[in-house]
Amino acid sequence: MVSQDDNKLTLTEQMKYHSQLHERLKRCERKIILLHKEQTNLWKRIAESVGELRVMCEHKWIRNNEPYSQLECEICGIPK
Repeated sequence: MVSQDDNKLTLTEQMKYHSQLHERLKRCERKIILLHKEQTNLWKRIAESVGELRVMCEHKWIRNNEPYSQLECEICGIPK
């Protein structure tokens, strides 16, 4: 028979495992920060693009058949 003690990690192994988990968490958090920065940059570029479309397009405003829908340009698609 195998005793329960054979399946348990030693203190050193458990400490190493704990440290490895923390390192993985730190890597994930760094990736999240980079993705958030990229997302923010994309939102800024989208806002700039909408500004350009507002100036360039001769808008034709329409409303969808949904209740409380906002006006959108039929040509360029930006909301009013």
